Amino acid sequence: MGNKGKQELDHLFSFVYNFHNSIKLTIESSTMEIPFLDVRVMIKNGRLETSVYSKPTDRHAYMFYCFVLLFELV
Repeated sequence: MGNKGKQELDHLFSFVYNFHNSIKLTIESSTMEIPFLDVRVMIKNGRLETSVYSKPTDRHAYMFYCFVLLFELV
C-alpha cells in the first residue's frame, strides 16, 4: 500500500474510532494478514489462505448445544 493509501486508511480509522465516545473498536491493519470476523486471512506465495482466528484473550470456553437445550427447558 502506498503512503497516500495508508494515510487515507489511518484517517478512516480515526473517524470510525472517534465517531461516538461510547463505541470502542479495535482496528488492525497489515499488508500480509488481517483478522476478519473469526477468520484470519493471509497472503502467502501470492495466494489467499485462511485460518480460524481467535483473540489472545479468548478462553476457548464453549457451551455444548445440549446445555443450551437444558436451560431453555428450565
